[in-house]
Amino acid sequence: MTLPTPQSFFIDDGLYKKYSLTGSSPAHFSSILNGNCTVDAYCIKCKRMSIWQGYTRSFDLKPDQPVDNQERNITFRCAYDNNHIMRFLLVIINNNIFKIGQYPSLLDIANPEVEKYRKVIGDKADELKSAIILHAEEYSIGAFAYIRRVFEFLIDRAENTAKKNTQWIKAKAEEYEKRKNSMPSRIELLKEFLPQQLVEKRSMYASLSEGVHNLAEEECGAFFSSMRIGIIAILDDEIDRRRKVEEEKEFAQAQDEINKLRKN
Repeated sequence: MTLPTPQSFFIDDGLYKKYSLTGSSPAHFSSILNGNCTVDAYCIKCKRMSIWQGYTRSFDLKPDQPVDNQERNITFRCAYDNNHIMRFLLVIINNNIFKIGQYPSLLDIANPEVEKYRKVIGDKADELKSAIILHAEEYSIGAFAYIRRVFEFLIDRAENTAKKNTQWIKAKAEEYEKRKNSMPSRIELLKEFLPQQLVEKRSMYASLSEGVHNLAEEECGAFFSSMRIGIIAILDDEIDRRRKVEEEKEFAQAQDEINKLRKN
């Protein structure tokens, strides 16, 4: 396999995947072997997502240099606190590169990142975690299936909410029954109950289904990072949407209390 993006190689992939260095551009080569890149990952010390800047204390390698039988230590520093680090051990054999060690582990990074979404998707957080683990073990078709389940859960929950809303029932329920076999139609008719990011990324469902039914493991693996970023953006938006709803309720309650005091 050809080199993936730094985000995929360092953060999403498990250990011991083999990637060929043949044909890599100088910039791509340097981003992996010299750590000349940034990645997004959960910081287990800050307890939040962060941007990480990579570097190596070794001499920089260039694509025209012989690189076989070498080890590379790549370090990343957290943007919030440069004392917080991630380390990766790489080895190059026969012009192929392998990630053979990392700290923190994939699970150390994935578990806290996923747990924050439990409050908005409940037990489906376990399926998101399963997607990350399956991809790391090179079962990326299964990873696509788990992300699709999370996507479907959000749609199904929005449908249940809509069917309790009198205005929606009067305006859209009949049309919904006619068009509910189409996912784009479901999203369009339920959009007032969905995170905006999901509405904007509605084509993601078709991409996930294509992966589950028609793509090979390697092809799903190449696109997994984008699918992961997409579902995380949707879930972050759902957290913000719920926060705003609660703030509106709190504001309305405060206004009611003030109005009562005025009457007294």
